[in-house]
Amino acid sequence: MSDPTFIKDELKNAQIRYVTFKGSYHRYDIAVISTDGDTEKLIMDLNGNRFSFMNKEKLMQENFVEHNFNINEIEADEFRSFLTKLL
Repeated sequence: MSDPTFIKDELKNAQIRYVTFKGSYHRYDIAVISTDGDTEKLIMDLNGNRFSFMNKEKLMQENFVEHNFNINEIEADEFRSFLTKLL
């Protein structure tokens, strides 16, 4: 077997923020990973095993949160209101 061909191999220093909040419907354990120079942050839902790169513009896009984190509209509104403070 041949060695794998790397498409991209970067090393960056990252800041990781762990935040837990309780909404009306669920408890969320979130990791927010940011690096210098990147406009988007990696948001990881540690309970739901879902993640997405996002900024405030993507956060406000219709159905973006619902689709990426597999939650309904009511839960997504709650999630958005919290994430707005972090982004």
